[in-house]
Amino acid sequence: MKSLFTIVLMSLLLASCSKKIADKNIKPNLIVGASLEKFKLNDQFGKSHGIDANTKKVIFAFEQDGAHAVNDYLATKPTNYLTDNKTLFVADVSAAPTLIKKLFIMPGLNDFEHSVLIFEDENIAAPYRVGVDENAIVLVYLTNKKIMAIKKVVPTKEALVQFIEK
Repeated sequence: MKSLFTIVLMSLLLASCSKKIADKNIKPNLIVGASLEKFKLNDQFGKSHGIDANTKKVIFAFEQDGAHAVNDYLATKPTNYLTDNKTLFVADVSAAPTLIKKLFIMPGLNDFEHSVLIFEDENIAAPYRVGVDENAIVLVYLTNKKIMAIKKVVPTKEALVQFIEK
């Protein structure tokens, strides 16, 4: 019992650690006109995904609340919902301590049938975080892998339906 308490306490302490301050010289990747040609991440099952010419939208969730809202919404949809709507979903778990990722986050993501592309490394995630409201869900509109528009929304079902299905 004492060891369980210690593990829980350590997990909470580690989870409360502040995020590393991003290098001020990092060039932002999420800007209108930028290309996501080289964008490639693994999903929760280890499968590599990139943006192809058919991808029209990307949902970015940089914080836990946004990621939960998106996952909860997508869990009510068919497995191919994102693909059918030419959309990718990216969740950033890079700020979480490794132990928390391995014990809680990744097993939780494995329960979803839809693909969740994952930023696990802070260095890879940093250029996508620069200049965005990390508390909102960031919606990116693409044409031929090029960012045409960026919108931030409060994570609601209505906002997701509007973005994905329109």
